[in-house]
Amino acid sequence: GDSLQLEGKLTDDLSGKRPLHFMASLRVEHFGGNVFHDGDTLLVEAADSIVIRVALATSWNGKNHKRAITQVDAAVRTPWQEQRHRHRREHRRLFRAFQIELGGRPTKKPLADRIIGVRNGDADPALDALMTQYGRYLLIASSRPGCLPANLQGIWNEHYIAPWGSDYHTNINLQMNYWHAESLNLAECHTALIDFVEGLVASGSVVAREHYAMRGWVVHHNTDIYGHASPSDGIWGIWPMGAAWLCEHLMEHWRYRPDRRYLERIYPVLKGAAEFLEDWVITNEKGDFTTSPSYSPENMFETAAGPAALTTGATMDLQIIRACWENTLTAATALGMDDTYQQRLGQMIHRIAPIQISPKDGRLQEWQEDYVDAEPGHRHFSHAWGAFPGSQITPGDTPDLMAALRKSLDQRLAAGSGHTGWSRAWLACLEARFLNGDVVGEHLHLLIGHALHPNGFGDHPPFQMDANFGFASAVSECLLQSHAGVIHVLPAVPTAWVKGAVTGLCARGGLKIDMTWDRHQLTSFSIQAERGGVFPVRLQGNSDPFMVKLKPRVPFQWTVAS
Repeated sequence: GDSLQLEGKLTDDLSGKRPLHFMASLRVEHFGGNVFHDGDTLLVEAADSIVIRVALATSWNGKNHKRAITQVDAAVRTPWQEQRHRHRREHRRLFRAFQIELGGRPTKKPLADRIIGVRNGDADPALDALMTQYGRYLLIASSRPGCLPANLQGIWNEHYIAPWGSDYHTNINLQMNYWHAESLNLAECHTALIDFVEGLVASGSVVAREHYAMRGWVVHHNTDIYGHASPSDGIWGIWPMGAAWLCEHLMEHWRYRPDRRYLERIYPVLKGAAEFLEDWVITNEKGDFTTSPSYSPENMFETAAGPAALTTGATMDLQIIRACWENTLTAATALGMDDTYQQRLGQMIHRIAPIQISPKDGRLQEWQEDYVDAEPGHRHFSHAWGAFPGSQITPGDTPDLMAALRKSLDQRLAAGSGHTGWSRAWLACLEARFLNGDVVGEHLHLLIGHALHPNGFGDHPPFQMDANFGFASAVSECLLQSHAGVIHVLPAVPTAWVKGAVTGLCARGGLKIDMTWDRHQLTSFSIQAERGGVFPVRLQGNSDPFMVKLKPRVPFQWTVAS
């Protein structure tokens, strides 16, 4: 008839016991002319126009891959004009929830030419805004409720065997894909990752029990659609902090959209990750909790016998453990449950070994020992996790650690770090937490000029979307920060963004914020809370915050005149 089907299967392990079935189903609707088969070919002859509908399905997660046939058959019953209208309406519902203008002159130049212009030194603030929205677009297209989370190629993988196997690297890449989801008003897209993390608990619990004889659940630095949770990929895989880092995303979703039922749902996940870490930590000679073996992704240090990776108490380990335990304690307290466990968590948090500052040069140490980097310009900034995406190191609360991190990053940059797209994006996010707007702008322009393909895809190399997502996150951090207990408006705006306007920006606490500025000075902003409350707000720079009392869904308006 008017249809084609392609059916096949893959295997997801060496034994081949669990084949993954897949199907593509295609139907041609023709207006005039004829449609007929010639072997495996579908031919359309003398038609005035045709509409081709394609549905794709796999047997992942126990689903019937042959549903592709019924899906495409059902689609034929709806006129294509209506289908396009529904698609546009659904896309715009998400895409237009956030709008951004960063100045600059309108241009009809192709994107590839604008990228080259930035590489040659052009200022193009409108391109910064465009790439922010591009990062949102990529997530909208790749991560919807009920789907798998976005991997490094999103839905644009052209390879039979993709770079990194289209898996999920949990020591930075998967998480970076979602750094901008909450702040740039795409919380709905975040749910694909949250659901995926909940699905990892079953396999992660088996690994915790069988591999380590420990409670809770664990994920190492690699996972995939089947919930792979055990160590893999050589030395890099001996890093059991993936589950705890992923739990940070579950908690961030709650911070941005407080909801008791959701918190009740994720609490067992948080507690399971916290219990594994409770069993995992050891006590050092000072009586502090630390980790061993420990590893700082994906760096090594010099020893008398040559470069080594495993040691005791990598800084990132300690920061992630603290965050996981604090998140679990916060959730238990908010739910009013597990009083005894709350007390134990509080005691354990106080026993975590402190982050070390080098007595030799004052930099923040990546490990408890003051090792020398085997690769001084390494692309990862694992010991900076507490500053971003974490919130344990801030200018206001821990100025000494912030100053030490400044020296550490400067040293790494001087040695050539930031050469990959996602690494440069992480640097931009970190500089925003330092409130260095112009430095953020420099990193964003280096990313555009040297780490984007002509179509805007991030370049590692090869193509990776985490750079695009990290770019959007950095812009968000320049416009608004809410991690340190204060709603900080325009904390780190680059000089190139002379004037601008933003609507639909989100802050922790269930807040939506619109703002405008001109000649680098805030001219207006509006803040609205879903549930109401009292919130401290700081306007630009380091001015003293003032308290804003908000009624549910009633905006507070501020202008220069007011």
